[in-house]
Parts: sequence; C-alpha cells; structure tokens
Amino acid sequence: MPLDGLPCSGRLDTPLGAPTGPFELPLLPGSPLLAIGAVDFATIRDYAAHVTGSLPHNPVLQDAHAFARALLERWGWKDLENAWDQNTEGCLWALMDMDLQQHLPIPEAAMILRHAQPVQGQHPFMPLIQDKAPLPYEWSGQPGVLAPMLTERLSLCLARHGHHWLAASREPIMAHLADSPDDANPIHADLYLRADWAKMAHCAETLLARAAAWELIPRRNADDVQSAWLPPLRTLGRLGMLEIQFHVKDNHTRFHGHLARSARTTAPTEAQSP
Repeated sequence: MPLDGLPCSGRLDTPLGAPTGPFELPLLPGSPLLAIGAVDFATIRDYAAHVTGSLPHNPVLQDAHAFARALLERWGWKDLENAWDQNTEGCLWALMDMDLQQHLPIPEAAMILRHAQPVQGQHPFMPLIQDKAPLPYEWSGQPGVLAPMLTERLSLCLARHGHHWLAASREPIMAHLADSPDDANPIHADLYLRADWAKMAHCAETLLARAAAWELIPRRNADDVQSAWLPPLRTLGRLGMLEIQFHVKDNHTRFHGHLARSARTTAPTEAQSP
C-alpha cells in the first residue's frame, strides 16, 4: 500500500465555475470508485459541464454523454423543482462501484445533501418517481421510498437521516448510507475529488476484456488488450487513492492534492487555500 506520494498542484487559466467557498463534506461509508463534493449539486453540475465541454471530439465520448443525458431525461431529471438543492451546506455525489456481473454494467451510485438543520418534509427527488409506483420503505427507523427501475440491480432509493437527504441506486447502498454518522468534514475548497485507483482499474480491465471478446475494439483483439492495455491498468490499481481539491480565484482555478495516497489517510481534512 503506498504512502502519500505523487503530490500535484497547478493552475488552470480558466475558472471552473464561480467560487462557492468552504463546504461541509458528508461522510461516506466505504471507499467509492469516484466521489465529488461541493457546496451544492449545481456546483458539481457546472464543473462536470465544463469538463465535458473540454473533452476531445471523440464519437465514443460523445455517444456516452448523449446516452447519459437521455437516461436522465427519461428518469424525469428536468421535472425537479427549481433550486431543489438550495440552502445546502454540502453535496456529495459518489459512484460507489460498478455491477459487472452481467453483460450490462450497472452503476452503483449515491448522493448526500447536507443541510444546517435536520431535514423534514418531502424528499427533493420525489418528482422523479411519483409516477413509478414507489414502495414505502424504512432505513434505520426513518421512512423512505424505493422505486425499482431495472429489477433489484437498479432502484432509486430515497430517505433522510438527520441533516441529510439520501439517494441511492440500490437498496444495500442506502442501508449503508442510513447507518452512517450524521456528520461532515469541513473542506476549504470549491470542489473535492476522490477516486479509488484499484476499483477504477478493476472496472476498466473487466470492461476492456469484455469489449475485446465481443470484438468491439477496432484493430484490437483479446491478446492485444491483455498484453498492451491491462499491465498499465494493473499498475494504476496499486496507486491507492487520488484526492484533489480545487479553488476558484479571480479568473483561474488552482488545485492541489495527491495522485497516489494511502487508503489509511484518505479522510479529508481541513486544508488551506493555496
């Protein structure tokens, strides 16, 4: 297991959104494949839009982005009330893992919205599932709902826990969220990014091997992928955790963190703006 290494810092000449200041990062059980935190979801969305707009004009990337947008529209994402994430002290979106057991990979995702006061009333995501016959459910003594989307592999689960609104794409994930501490870590940044290299490498290796077996990679067969692509992926998988904080200032964005950090020290701590 690596110790803290490969520190990184730098500056982007354009701001990735507007400065939002410090925020409260909700605690998350386990080690997610990818986690992004900010003061609200609008900030995460703005950063994601900027990154997506900067991607090379690759047909595969464009198709993947179009598919994701179509899926969100199918789920009624636009039906959410305006400013549904207003007055939050922190928002954490996480891709916990990928279910690769069957041919169609299914993301296992979670979101936590943190408020200054204990949350009450209707979950802000209820408009997404009101017409999908959601089932009453309960986690850790708190009422919630579960709406199956694609058998038990993909179900939108909504609940609350203390100061947090919770959402998850599978019931076991929601069970872990509901049992987590109603607490948060202060982050003196505009955006927080964390990734688990081992999980990302395993996911990429599985998908690449499957794509090669199905002859979906032009001019590459299974042997090519095995000899040329998988060894670098396995090396990345031994790097531990990636953890970076972003700070927007004036007309640029500064970032600092580690490209390879020990899993024993990945709990985010209060950091000074560079």
